[in-house]
Amino acid sequence: MKRILLSLCGAMALLCALPMRAQTEKISEKLPMSVRLAESEMVRCPESWQLDFQPKLKWDYCHGVELQAFLRLEEMYGDSRYFDYAEAYCDTMVREDGTVVAYKREEFSLDRVNTGKILFNMYARTGEEKYKKALDLMYSQFEGQPRTKEGGFWHKKVYPHQMWLDGLYMGAPFYAEYAARYGKPEAFQDVINQFCVVARHTYDPATGLYKHAWDESREQFWCNKENGQSAHSWGRAMGWFAMALVETLEFVPVDEPNRDSLLAILDNVVKQIERYQDKKTGLWYQVLDRSGDRGNYLESSVSAMFIYSLYKGIRLGVVPATYMTVADKGFEGFMKRFIKVGKKGVVSITDCCAVAGLGGKNMRDGSYDYYINELIRDNDPKAVGPFINACLERERLTPHEGPVTVENKNGKIRILMIGDSTMANKDTSKGSPERGWGMVLQDFFTDAVEVDNHAQNGRSTKSFINEGRWDKVLARIRPGDYVFIQFGHNDEKYNKPAVYTAPGVTFDANLRRFVMEARQRGGIPVLFNAIVRRKFDGERLTNTHRDYLLPPRRVAEETAAYFVDANAITHGIVEAMGPEDSKRLFMWLPKGSPSHPKGLQDDTHLNVYGAHRVAWSLISAVCNQIPRLEQHVKYFDFSNL
Repeated sequence: MKRILLSLCGAMALLCALPMRAQTEKISEKLPMSVRLAESEMVRCPESWQLDFQPKLKWDYCHGVELQAFLRLEEMYGDSRYFDYAEAYCDTMVREDGTVVAYKREEFSLDRVNTGKILFNMYARTGEEKYKKALDLMYSQFEGQPRTKEGGFWHKKVYPHQMWLDGLYMGAPFYAEYAARYGKPEAFQDVINQFCVVARHTYDPATGLYKHAWDESREQFWCNKENGQSAHSWGRAMGWFAMALVETLEFVPVDEPNRDSLLAILDNVVKQIERYQDKKTGLWYQVLDRSGDRGNYLESSVSAMFIYSLYKGIRLGVVPATYMTVADKGFEGFMKRFIKVGKKGVVSITDCCAVAGLGGKNMRDGSYDYYINELIRDNDPKAVGPFINACLERERLTPHEGPVTVENKNGKIRILMIGDSTMANKDTSKGSPERGWGMVLQDFFTDAVEVDNHAQNGRSTKSFINEGRWDKVLARIRPGDYVFIQFGHNDEKYNKPAVYTAPGVTFDANLRRFVMEARQRGGIPVLFNAIVRRKFDGERLTNTHRDYLLPPRRVAEETAAYFVDANAITHGIVEAMGPEDSKRLFMWLPKGSPSHPKGLQDDTHLNVYGAHRVAWSLISAVCNQIPRLEQHVKYFDFSNL
């Protein structure tokens, strides 16, 4: 096999062009591998725009692949330097009007869309409108993207009539996330169709794999003139496809029609991942349909992508847990074969194919010889980014294996809470069992998390602001603090002017103010809608909050904030328990109770048991979105209640 490696002279020249960060401390081997890799990359590339061996500013998919991993790393471990590293690139590349350096919509290149995914996080965290404008610009590309007759996106305008597996990763997860965040449900069917079209036309029944690309016109010199397929199943193309499936499924609603088509395609993909895994090393070859043949080699990017896809798919529940052994074998093989630790603990990943494609000015023919003779190099973002993600997913699934915490430079993780009586702390001096769910939230966290609850009985968004309570909370917010926001019970009291707000108008405006002002202080807002009241019509629980349930979701979508559907979650709990058993959650007290001698029948406020049930359910939903908090959740014994 002819391996063209990046020469020592070339590497030295590149290092001279891109000054290394002065590394004063050794990167500790006790840190999680995800952290060690990120630290190593920041040594190699002090400025994030330098990733992918770039000598000048470039907006391309590789930055998105790796910087998305940095953002997930910051969410997991709370070190703001990883967010800052990604933000520096975004702030440099995105202009105030939302246009992006080196991005040209009229090129209709799906490759240019991928890095847009990191802007969702940027907008959510900073509130800077330029990021939302850039997101809108990239989403608008889909409106004009040239398509095949069946509606599949061309990979690029300069690659007419062609769909590449790579393109599904470059476009579909962004398309789906935008639709989920900003209320475009009609887009989900188009997203699903992209996978169906490309799978139908690239599938090879002889191998069970998918070919790198398909030319609808049958005109390209590299394609089979009968079916339009390219000649081989390139490993990384299958890796892009696998990652595209799991990352898209994260945003497509579970009840979306035809979602099962994505699951069926993913089912075949993971079966082939297992089938083509090298039995000795646990890794995967550069050309999958020629695995083990002379000249072929075990390649790091496809291996990282498959490992990540399996771990993430298992966590999301879209890949059976039985594939954990395949992922673990791949991970262990990756660590042995591709991970090299150098001076001062700097970690490198070896044996990554630099690039491969079809056609173009270099007339790439997609032959076996072509794929095995493309440039091979170390520390390519296409291997580094997916392997950081693989490590993070593994660290989430198997937290008992090795260190799982990194020193938080800002001290403890703090959760500040604002809301009404269903969340508030209660007076227990007279033995009352009433509790707000925020009052008991600390019971579910280790000492690494501090809950600071400012919710108050009887308050609405309006009165919480007018009484100066929000200003006091705002003054306490430090960068990185989470701000839980839940109102609605009192905002809906139209006969009480001191608390009433109109849904769609003042209620939304106040929620939006909380989000934006929290962000200005560096806080991370999390919106909740109201928990249910216990009001049954026969066996069915009725909705008493009506028009006040949608605004928190709507504001979250508009501002790209986190949202938890507390009403739906608690509705499920209460209705499942039924009219009688659900009384155990609320303040239903018999006559002669110490705190309420006359008894009480309260269907709004929670007791000790109810507050803990609700708090546990809501924090579980939060942790599904914010892995940084999940690692600090502790076991709570409900049998003691």
